[in-house]
Amino acid sequence: MFRLDKENNLIAEDHEAAQPVTWPLAHDVRPASLALGAEDCGDCHSVSSPFFFAKVAGTGPLKTDRGAVRSMHEFMGKDKYYQKLFGLSFTLRSLFKVILFTALFFIAAILLILFVLALGRFTGLIQGTAPASPEWPPPSGKTSTK
Repeated sequence: MFRLDKENNLIAEDHEAAQPVTWPLAHDVRPASLALGAEDCGDCHSVSSPFFFAKVAGTGPLKTDRGAVRSMHEFMGKDKYYQKLFGLSFTLRSLFKVILFTALFFIAAILLILFVLALGRFTGLIQGTAPASPEWPPPSGKTSTK
């Protein structure tokens, strides 16, 4: 908010009456091809997305360059660093998908092997004991056959 001080100089100060007023626009105004998210998730969710990080200069009846400038995330009450970190996850999303499907493949392979082994033991096709090993040293009176 602007006011004149005792020397008639214009000063800017924060005041409750000067808080920004926002209202949603663009619904039923632009075609779907121009809507946010029409291209991909990165329209809003990226490290430098204008949706969260564009700077908005306050305007009013007084023409001045001393108006407040705020970032979009402040109007939405969102944390700047959380939104940047969340946007970074969309940058690495393809890599995360490769890691996820590789891990799922290995887990499925291990479960399949365990299932086949359990089925083999249950049906008796696989013995649960190790094969007998020859005794060493041989019992007395017997010689080794080499």
